[in-house]
Amino acid sequence: MKKSILILFAASLLLMIVPHVQAQSEFPQEMWELYIDSHDTAEFADCFFFDMPDGSDLSAIISPWGFMEFYRCADGEWQSEAQVSPVDGTWQIAFVRHDPFTPRADGSHYPNELGFDLVCEKTGRQISYHFNGAEFVICGWKNPNEYHGEAILSGTTIAFYPVGKSTAEFTATLGAGFDSIMTDFDDLPFTPDTAKQKTAITEETIRDLYPGYTLFSCSFDSYKTEAWAQYYKIEDSRLYVIRAEFNSAEETPYAYECMPLPLSQSFIDRLQTEDISEMLDLRASSDIFLTDGVLNTMVIPVRGKIINSHLQDQALILITDDNNKRYLHIIEEDDWTYSVQTAKQLPDGTYLDIFHTGNGGVQLEWQDKDGRYHTAGYARRADGIWQLSWTMNSGESTEDFTFVYCGVEWEHNGGSSNDIYFGSMPNLSLMEADIEKLPRNRAELMNFVDRSDWAVVNNPNPADRLHLRTEPKRDAKSLGKFYNRTPVKVLQQKGDWCKVQIGADGYLTGWMMKKYLAFGDQMDAVDCAFPDKTFVEGHEYCPLYDTMELKNHHPASGEYWIVGVVEDALYIIVTTNGDSGYAPQEWFWEGNG
Repeated sequence: MKKSILILFAASLLLMIVPHVQAQSEFPQEMWELYIDSHDTAEFADCFFFDMPDGSDLSAIISPWGFMEFYRCADGEWQSEAQVSPVDGTWQIAFVRHDPFTPRADGSHYPNELGFDLVCEKTGRQISYHFNGAEFVICGWKNPNEYHGEAILSGTTIAFYPVGKSTAEFTATLGAGFDSIMTDFDDLPFTPDTAKQKTAITEETIRDLYPGYTLFSCSFDSYKTEAWAQYYKIEDSRLYVIRAEFNSAEETPYAYECMPLPLSQSFIDRLQTEDISEMLDLRASSDIFLTDGVLNTMVIPVRGKIINSHLQDQALILITDDNNKRYLHIIEEDDWTYSVQTAKQLPDGTYLDIFHTGNGGVQLEWQDKDGRYHTAGYARRADGIWQLSWTMNSGESTEDFTFVYCGVEWEHNGGSSNDIYFGSMPNLSLMEADIEKLPRNRAELMNFVDRSDWAVVNNPNPADRLHLRTEPKRDAKSLGKFYNRTPVKVLQQKGDWCKVQIGADGYLTGWMMKKYLAFGDQMDAVDCAFPDKTFVEGHEYCPLYDTMELKNHHPASGEYWIVGVVEDALYIIVTTNGDSGYAPQEWFWEGNG
């Protein structure tokens, strides 16, 4: 049946909500039943009917709150085709059908009437859809609050036209998917600058980014504005791997080099005739070894069959099966010399959950004899120790706690140490622990905590801060002033002074006056006075500086505390993994609440 556009109300009442009984008479009965079946109220703002090229009828309906639905009738039967909410509920929406005789901002014309604009008459915001021969897609938009003009999208090409100009001032290729009917209005780039941040990342643009390396593989998000890539080279019988994460909004990728691996000669020989991608998987979330005999076991002496293999920046993590006994090995490298640490025997069937483990982590999973599942997560501390981070046990009532370099955290309290129970737990490290006997509640955990060499800063006036001196005397150089409840490891006591270490990496070591420290259970009564500030965007992954002079820096990982200050210029940072160092105060702000 031939239909033209159906206008459901007079122009002056275009935005009026139509009651159920009034609207029902305008709808085909089958479509109306579909519509009211998915809505609490039978209200809508406007409706269009289109004759489609395939002979079907299509209806587009917009609710007063910006919810849009498409219904299609083929062979006499109406069916719901799509439901989207491209705009928020503050829009007062009007439908405007495309007119093939009215020129667009670039001077072109729509090829037919199979399209429409959603227009907010109050703000002038607009999003346009048109049928491309296969589906309705976004083809342009306006947002006067952001840009004085119009954006026209053709496929993946975006062009910005200032008001009154038929020549684009900026053109770019966006990542795939921005034309999708499912895209929210607020996700669209409204200005040339925001469009630059959403330009497509292609394999061609990242392939040769690291000279001497070959692109192994890459993957993209749905918009192709983010990408994850792995690069490799083989040199001196060693495998070198770089992993990189790309975001079109960032000028440089986040990348790290993995620990180089010594390769066996037999594997190198196989590379002459076999595809490397069938023998190795260099992605961070996968086992690296897809075949046996990759490692040079003369350099890395591990026995048994490799069950799991996880390559990280500072270590290679292996689980091996040796005579039906499973072991975990941590292999680390220093100046071409490899060291192997082997943990205690693992329960039968233990494996690495590599997919859910990030760089610098180990996640072990196993099933006990009673069929219950257990998980233990470990993190590499700044001092190189792999410390327990958390546990999970099925079939048991659990208590929430996590582990940090200086103790155990009963409840997460970001930016504060108030819920930290300070102490050392050497028997819970990956190399020392029997994972089948890990603590499963607070009562069991307390038996593992040694508080004897720990203290916290305890200024009588919480607004004061305690100096860390280079020598045990009051006129010695200060390395910074520290807030109450800063945890310190006591290395030595000498008269009125204590030699302490802040963090686990050794960058902050000096002397504090003993009378301004709280020890043992007295630590629990000290209130945290850390400033509650967050990183300015762009500085979240910045390294910390070794010294106040800001000459050398080192990476850091984990959540952070601002534990100290140097005048009005620097903050002193410690992470939950024990990284420590200095950072300019301009890297931080109060946040938006």
